[in-house]
Amino acid sequence: MEQPKIVSAPHQFSHFLNAYAQSINKRYSHSGSLFEKNLKRKKIESEEYFRKLIFYIHNNLAHHKVQEDFRDYPWSSYKSILSLNNTRI
Repeated sequence: MEQPKIVSAPHQFSHFLNAYAQSINKRYSHSGSLFEKNLKRKKIESEEYFRKLIFYIHNNLAHHKVQEDFRDYPWSSYKSILSLNNTRI
């Protein structure tokens, strides 16, 4: 029996974004880049950098005045990320 091919998360995410862009472009007879800027990817190689990213991502709500405290935002993944229990993430 053949082992299933393991595909990295960044590769899967890239494939998802490409497929999404192609779908939207086809639907609206558009061509070219769907997103305003190219997506920058950076490998997370330390726990400290990972923590800073989690804060940065979630704090954007307050920065852009969407929600004063990101911990109160009902669709935030912040509590799930910090949870020691199994979550949907």
